[in-house]
Amino acid sequence: MEGFPAASEPLKVALLSDFHLGPYVREKQVRAAVQVANEEEPDLVALTGDYVTLGEAHVDRITALLAPLHAPLGVFAVLGNHDHQSNRVRLLSGLSAAGVQVLDNESRVVEMKGRVGEGESGWNPGPKGNFRFALVGVDDLWRGKGNVAKAMAGVPESLPALVLSHNPDAVYGLQERGSTLVLAGHTHGGQFFHLGCLILKGTELGKRYPYGLHRFGQAQIYITSGVGTTFLPIRMGCPAEVAVLRIAGPG
Repeated sequence: MEGFPAASEPLKVALLSDFHLGPYVREKQVRAAVQVANEEEPDLVALTGDYVTLGEAHVDRITALLAPLHAPLGVFAVLGNHDHQSNRVRLLSGLSAAGVQVLDNESRVVEMKGRVGEGESGWNPGPKGNFRFALVGVDDLWRGKGNVAKAMAGVPESLPALVLSHNPDAVYGLQERGSTLVLAGHTHGGQFFHLGCLILKGTELGKRYPYGLHRFGQAQIYITSGVGTTFLPIRMGCPAEVAVLRIAGPG
């Protein structure tokens, strides 16, 4: 990723999305995903929404299941469209109690300590070889009050930005900004891919890119297939995943 120093130790991010705890997704599936993420020992955990499918019944359960997630730089989250159709206040309270920091159209400056190699300038090196980047969270663009401009307000152009958004279409507001990586979900990778047909086409961008790493303008975006399912309890051609990304500068 542009903006990260090439000689630094990569930033390791575990990305989990679209748990959809409810009729089609059992607790054991969520526990397994959390265990996989923790075993990877990431520097940072990113959660990009749709923790439940509908209603309040599963809100307390999902937040308790996510509580074991941990990482030195923190566990951060945004909400998805299904979360806004549930009890949003109760979900936010539960995530906070679980140690998850929800970013609601806002940003944080995160510092990686001792990651810049000797003699390397980087883009924004901190003291004693430390390196800073902006972590940005955008609320859901469909059901929430997602505002990319508000989320990015105050983020210096000199800082690389890691942007969490449930909806991949957030990248449209960032395509002219370099040193930017959007982490998104929502599409489930299409969930069911057969004979060239995707059952979940999702958003405008999702119709073109339902899964994977892509460059869009000057920015990049990674869309995960997520953990759970909705509408139907099946997947075909696009398995569930806990995505583990290692982010470093070119070279």
